[in-house]
Amino acid sequence: MLSQSEFERMARQFALLHHTAPTWAWFEPGPLSDSGAFAPPPGFLRSSPIVVQPPIAARRQGGEEEDPPVLEEPICSTADSSALDVSALDDQPQPDLLRIHICRSATYQTPQLLLLGCHGSDGRPWDVDEARAYLQRQAKGP
Repeated sequence: MLSQSEFERMARQFALLHHTAPTWAWFEPGPLSDSGAFAPPPGFLRSSPIVVQPPIAARRQGGEEEDPPVLEEPICSTADSSALDVSALDDQPQPDLLRIHICRSATYQTPQLLLLGCHGSDGRPWDVDEARAYLQRQAKGP
């Protein structure tokens, strides 16, 4: 079992020790405007955006692909990090971005790894099949 204070101490130390790409930072969310009886949200580790090859989504069986939902604002984009230079890629498709978050599960009192993959072309998040395809490709290695 890992307390929130132990997790925060170890996570901050981890962020200080890892200076190579991807870099890590402790993120402390601000208080919610109307948190009422709820505790303020806990902090978490967040990686810098990682440029990745787009996952090959598993094709849905028996029919045409659905149109993806249209978002008013992209969830993530290449503008998420000033250190990320994609200017040389202007005539090519924009790469997908992956951001990793490590937070503490209050229920299980253990660290959780969360992945946020986004399409570079429009900032749409990866769907479950795309995330699964990416993880399977990484597990197989080069």
